Amino acid sequence: MGQEARPPLLAHQPWQRRAALLRLLGGSLGLALLLWAGLGGGGILALFALLGAGLGGLYLLRTGWEPLRRLGLRVELLPDGVRVGGVFYPKGDFLGLEGPQGPWTWLEERPEAIQRFKVHLAPLWQTGPRFRLRFRTGEVPLPLDLPGWDRLLGHLGLSWREHPGLSRYLTTATGPAWLNGLLYPPAEALEAWEEARRRYRRAWAWIWAGFGVAAAGFGVLLWALGQAWARAGDSGEAALPVPALVAGLLLAVLGLALGGLAFLGAFNVGRGRPGWVVAFNPLQGENP
Repeated sequence: MGQEARPPLLAHQPWQRRAALLRLLGGSLGLALLLWAGLGGGGILALFALLGAGLGGLYLLRTGWEPLRRLGLRVELLPDGVRVGGVFYPKGDFLGLEGPQGPWTWLEERPEAIQRFKVHLAPLWQTGPRFRLRFRTGEVPLPLDLPGWDRLLGHLGLSWREHPGLSRYLTTATGPAWLNGLLYPPAEALEAWEEARRRYRRAWAWIWAGFGVAAAGFGVLLWALGQAWARAGDSGEAALPVPALVAGLLLAVLGLALGGLAFLGAFNVGRGRPGWVVAFNPLQGENP
């Protein structure tokens, strides 16, 4: 007898775990440095450091810790229902989809305004799922970062386009959440999303390369100044190593220019049109 086919299983991808870990670890390091610098300065600097750390902590809770907590979720699509986290829910008990609960990040275009583009940000303190699947026996969060969440809805007899709240949310939500694993696109948008992911990785490669060159330049500057300081202590005369200083300065300027331009191109949130990452939505016909 042939082996029975296993039911389709939906699960998060390994790169989503790595991305969440990097956000959590990198953000925690940044907050630690902020607190160290702010509290060391005292006064108003310490107050701003505590405020920034509080807001940053809320951001990491939403974009780092919560995604890590749900990465172990497994959803099985069975012929007569779904099994979510080990609990079976029959198709016949499905009552519908609720949401969205709370605002989200989206880009508003205002042709008549002086500031033509306005980015509406979701509150940093907002946590929890925005959509829930309702069954007679209970409710289940619909994790929109789960690859194949649209298959789950289709298996229950609902298209995401048929639900006004979910359709509006997906077609208006913009920003890096689409590219760093916090939102996963439905099947019809995968091709555009995969191309944007490649472009996103290239942008970050240029950003890190630029700031790496800048860090090397600052290192050369510090080394040259240290050498000059040591010589001054020995002989009483300060002889600046001009070639090393010039080389370090050039490297620092070049690195900051490369990294800064790459960052502004992707994330610019100043006046004018935001960077393409801030404005990205894979379900919109055209993206910057």
